[in-house]
Amino acid sequence: MNNKYQRFLPKLIFMCLITTSIVTTLSFSKYQTTVTGKSTNARVSVPRLSVALAEKQEDSLVIDCNTNIKSVNYSIIVSNKEKENISEVSLEYDIIITLPVEVASGLTVKVDGKETTRNKNKYTISKAGNFKPSTSRSQTHTLTFEANPDVIRNCELNNIKVTVYAEQID
Repeated sequence: MNNKYQRFLPKLIFMCLITTSIVTTLSFSKYQTTVTGKSTNARVSVPRLSVALAEKQEDSLVIDCNTNIKSVNYSIIVSNKEKENISEVSLEYDIIITLPVEVASGLTVKVDGKETTRNKNKYTISKAGNFKPSTSRSQTHTLTFEANPDVIRNCELNNIKVTVYAEQID
């Protein structure tokens, strides 16, 4: 190595170490927080939500246009209570119906008479309902599956999945 670079190299390494330590200290101090106070009663509000069938209903959806069964209804109950615990926050929710397979365009899915948005085998109704905090409430929704007999002659679907996606709104 050249004699000129050998004298300069230790200084360069020392400068790099100093710069690195300053940058590291500044970046970590940015994320440091201090918590003070004497309260030992701090707690987080808990959201609660449950979904159930409204009554004894068939496990499978059967549409048979040959026998004039062109529409089937199911009722679900969405509640802001889980066991004995009531949601402590305001919630707004969507209902998502997932079919086990993608069905031809002749099937319409509605929730409470409103048409859903379709994405392959998923049918979604946005902002299907909401709940205020700390007040026990249930909402019943009717899911309607309708077949267009010109497109679908018969259809039997098992394992239809109903999901309620909730978000805190307060």
